[in-house]
Amino acid sequence: MKEIFKIKLRKVSKECLTPIVSKINKTEFTKLVGMNYISITNWNGTNKVPPLVKSWLENYIEKMKFETVKRTLKDAGVCDEL
Repeated sequence: MKEIFKIKLRKVSKECLTPIVSKINKTEFTKLVGMNYISITNWNGTNKVPPLVKSWLENYIEKMKFETVKRTLKDAGVCDEL
């Protein structure tokens, strides 16, 4: 599960090609979800990443893709309000 967390963080970093989020690491993840950094570093020792983290990161990736499309449409004048 620990490897899944690392892979998903890398995927967020690669796929979120927006000015809002270009990289996400453990520190940024803790800020986004309101967790203590120590909690995440403890996952390294126990190898027990909560199952909800995988789905959270997947949803975050999709949200950032949507935000990119939204901004592109707005910048192109296709939609004024998004």
